Amino acid sequence: MTQRSFRRSAFTLIELLVVMAIIATLIGLLLPAVQKVREAASRTECKNNLKNIALAAANHEANLKILPTGGCWTNDLNNPTYANANPGARRLGTTGQPLSGKNQGWSWAYQLLPFLEQDNLFNLNTATSDTEIAGTPFKIYACPSRRAAAAKGTSGFMIDYAANGSFFVPSHSNNANDQQPINQSHGMFVPAKLTGANPVNFTPTTVSLGRIRNGTSNTVLIAEKSVSFAAAAGDTTEDGDNLAGYYGYGNHSVRYSGIPSGNPNNPVTPLLPRADPRDPVVSNNVYFGSSHTSSMNVAFADGHVGQVTYSVDGNVWLKVSDRSNTLPVDTSDF
Repeated sequence: MTQRSFRRSAFTLIELLVVMAIIATLIGLLLPAVQKVREAASRTECKNNLKNIALAAANHEANLKILPTGGCWTNDLNNPTYANANPGARRLGTTGQPLSGKNQGWSWAYQLLPFLEQDNLFNLNTATSDTEIAGTPFKIYACPSRRAAAAKGTSGFMIDYAANGSFFVPSHSNNANDQQPINQSHGMFVPAKLTGANPVNFTPTTVSLGRIRNGTSNTVLIAEKSVSFAAAAGDTTEDGDNLAGYYGYGNHSVRYSGIPSGNPNNPVTPLLPRADPRDPVVSNNVYFGSSHTSSMNVAFADGHVGQVTYSVDGNVWLKVSDRSNTLPVDTSDF
């Protein structure tokens, strides 16, 4: 008799379920590893962003003999009394060309554009140039762990990095007697002082590397800023992430390491950096922070980039954020 062999043409249902279970298990095992690799790449890109920003600040200082300023307070920029009375309170001078150095009223992020090969953006002077600049994304100012570089609706391009303002200034008004911020001798980027009503006096405070008593390798220049999940996703109501980063001094471009008790001679309460909060929005967000786990990236005044944990000692954090600090600083946790 002739023997016939029969070949099965399909898997059984049980075999398919077993294969699918194995695949699902492998994916579950590999996914965390893939996410870790992706986060490591994003953190490295973020560090490179800060490195480029720090080098641009150093070039700014080498060319203009000062670091970028914090620019004018944003409510001064928007106040017709100030903006119309003095060209220093806005972006363009009387000649229609961008002001530079201590006379520029926009933020450090705008002031550094020529030193980041963005001369064309910096020099725009059309009738709608302010709006065009405000809405133009720049990849170096965005942390890839949080969001892509893009404008947030009509509010403009929100940056993910903030300058070191040291001690938080609780309030500000256009009152001539309330123009002197208490952090002028501590922060790296300080706001301009506008006094009087007619005429307006524009008195920018400048900082050079030589004025850093704490040592450039021990002083924070720029770091990541705290942004809630909702704000990063597009919410425009969070104070600190609702104004284009190129505009003047405010929580959108400057953050703080501590808050005084009301008198600059009183003890300062540390404002520790933190991971991005999940709250819908954060009212008056003045904290440093990031989307990275465990720690955030920080650029120091000498150009090197390090990591600061969210559990950093409060006194150490205050010292490295204070350019006038003369006490020893233990940076072993960085």
